[in-house]
Amino acid sequence: MIYLREEIEKFFCEKNFEYLEEKKITDTHGKHDYNTSLLVAHVNEILNDQKNSYSIQRVYYPVGNNEAMRYPLFSYFQVMSNFYYKNVKDISKPLLIAIEFLEKVIEVNRNSLKVLIYKETYNLYKETISTYFKENQIIIQDQKSSYEFNHSGKNVTGEYIKFLYSDSNNKFFPIYDFVLMSYENSLTIEAGGILDRFLFIKEKKYNIYQTKMYSDYLVFAKNDLGKEFFEPNKDYIGYYAIQMLRSITIAMLDGVKPSNKNPQAKNLRYWIKYLMIRLTMYNISPFWIIKSLNHVFENLKLCGYSYTEKNYKRVTMIWESEISNLFKDYYKEMMNIYKEDWDELSTVYLDVLNLLSKKNQKEAIMHQQRLSHGYPFEDELQEFKNLTPLLIK
Repeated sequence: MIYLREEIEKFFCEKNFEYLEEKKITDTHGKHDYNTSLLVAHVNEILNDQKNSYSIQRVYYPVGNNEAMRYPLFSYFQVMSNFYYKNVKDISKPLLIAIEFLEKVIEVNRNSLKVLIYKETYNLYKETISTYFKENQIIIQDQKSSYEFNHSGKNVTGEYIKFLYSDSNNKFFPIYDFVLMSYENSLTIEAGGILDRFLFIKEKKYNIYQTKMYSDYLVFAKNDLGKEFFEPNKDYIGYYAIQMLRSITIAMLDGVKPSNKNPQAKNLRYWIKYLMIRLTMYNISPFWIIKSLNHVFENLKLCGYSYTEKNYKRVTMIWESEISNLFKDYYKEMMNIYKEDWDELSTVYLDVLNLLSKKNQKEAIMHQQRLSHGYPFEDELQEFKNLTPLLIK
């Protein structure tokens, strides 16, 4: 939302942080054919520039290989806001900035936060962390949560300290990552979270689909497609379909199209085609995406993203042709899915339908890990329900 985006910008400007210009999904470099994370979108600025900075960036998370992309049980689209504090000698200042951001901008009560941290890391920073959090807010992990990758021939490692939000029922939801990122013997703090979740808390809603980022589009889809798709708090399938639809439409507005001939866009073309074809499983025609595009266009303007009317009309015209070609190329497969003629389906669709058939799709989705970054969904409740804060002795 504009008000949240403006608040984020104001907060970091007052702390003299430099803004990292947001990139479209088509602004690619190196071997990456789409912006899948903040590190992909801003890796050079994060690792090489010496100025403290912040970002508000759309990111896309299709799995990184063709086989895994067949399975749709994960989110595709997020808007994230992070800050990057460089050349850290003492984590107390960036930790305080993270806490102030959550308290002042997102309106989180600090007493509602839990800190999930690796035991050796806690021992290293115990004095600092104990300054800001009570003992019963700290959860000690025996296993480190980390990542590692190579940049320009040099190793980059990151270790997560996670902030969990506990609601009135004492259920935990991860809302913020405080990452200790090491590169060339220098420590950078990368900290932030997902705007969907920030809005969920700030607007005091039961789930992200009630926030302004989703609600208008959800109402339109529910009214136009039939409410059997979208029963709040009951129909996981309807919410999942909305994630797919929003992912496609936002990618469309960013200039993505399946016919893109860029050799590096192979995975992206694969992803967008199969994402649209999967909608057939929900009796949603890809042509309906064009019908819904205007609602996403208006919704994104509320979120602070401006697409010109000219660009919107051009995208609409391009995608009418793109979807017509998709129907021409995949009509038989789509009709086989629609008619549940499993004997005539190719292997790629059978793999998906074996996992996610119409008969048992709700049960299958509810028991898969990482269904969605929308919550509270059962996968995350299950993941964090056994985390009991340990008293630090």
